[in-house]
Amino acid sequence: MKGERDTMHGINKFLLICANKRLSLYFIFDPLRRGDEVLSMGSQSLLINGEPIPIWNLKTGPARLHNAWVNAEYRLTPELLQRIRAAKTVGIAFQFYDGAPLFLGFDRMEISAEGRKKLEGLVATCR
Repeated sequence: MKGERDTMHGINKFLLICANKRLSLYFIFDPLRRGDEVLSMGSQSLLINGEPIPIWNLKTGPARLHNAWVNAEYRLTPELLQRIRAAKTVGIAFQFYDGAPLFLGFDRMEISAEGRKKLEGLVATCR
């Protein structure tokens, strides 16, 4: 399942991927020529309705730049899945530390009714 938007600040993608009967979170975004800085940030949070939820400990590997876009993947826990299912908006925040006053990434990507249906379909088939 993919949510995507193109903004004046570049592309934002939020993906849920099913591989080997397991769901994972995948984010792609334009770091606006600050890719190396993003990759040096040790804290990453899933943003649910603007609220940060630390996920740095769920990384499946290091974030990387591909075609100058940040790509990052995380394990999806049952608790996070429930939060995403109930969310109105999602995003990703890369920060130097949890609670830092600024972040690079994106926030407030809306989950549409159609997106919610796709999410439920993916969850039902990824078992």
